[in-house]
This record gives sequence, C-alpha cells and structure tokens, in this order.
Amino acid sequence: MIKQLAISLTNTKVNNLIITQNDNECPVKDLKLSFKNYFNKSEDKTFRLVFEIIVPHKEGLIFNVEYEAIFITNEPIDENFMRSPFTKINAPAIAFPFLRAYISTLMTLSGYSPLILPTINFSENISEDKTEIDIDK
Repeated sequence: MIKQLAISLTNTKVNNLIITQNDNECPVKDLKLSFKNYFNKSEDKTFRLVFEIIVPHKEGLIFNVEYEAIFITNEPIDENFMRSPFTKINAPAIAFPFLRAYISTLMTLSGYSPLILPTINFSENISEDKTEIDIDK
C-alpha cells in the first residue's frame, strides 16, 4: 500500500513589493506571473513556493510583487515529490488565490482602483519546463 502524503499551506508572506511609474518608452502592458519551488534539506518536511508577479495598473503604475507560500508535509520530501506535478500544478493552484486576494486588497488600500486577477488553470498552463504565465487581464 502506498502511503498518502499530507500537505498543508502554513503561511504566506510578501518578500518584496515595488511600485513604480510605468515608463512610456518601454511600457509594461501585460501581467506576468512566474514561480519557483525551493527545497531545503535541513527542513525536510517543508518547501517554499515563490511567485513573482508584475501587474500593470490602468492608472500608470507597475506593481512588482514577490510572494511566498510555505507548505509542510507529514513525511520527508524526496526526489519523487520534488519532480511531481504537485509542486508545479497543485501547490501554485492552492497558493495563488491568496496572492490574488493580496493584489486586490493592496490596490484598494493603496488608493487605486481595484484590480481582480483572473483565475488560472495551472494544469493547462504549466509543463515540466515552464513556470511562467502571461495573463490577459
């Protein structure tokens, strides 16, 4: 019998936030999202998923956010898990709604018109070698 690995999202946090004016010479028009997983051998039941998102706002600003989600497991993480679809499809799908809510709240609390990011089907947009998504707003 194969043992089922239990996984939980334990924390999310903003590592970096930069708000700049959109440069007219090289304007940012498209929302861009990428992510990367980080595994630490000293914390063998924990892994981090870090999103980087660039959000152009209609009021002429660019929001650049690095957002981290921390997951824990009930068993030590092995190579099979690191290469599994969970790390590139399921984990981002679990954490992205928190990032999406943060962006919407950030815009509103910063005095700008709200921006609701679209939902993303990670299983359709991500492959073994691709962890970047261009999103049409």
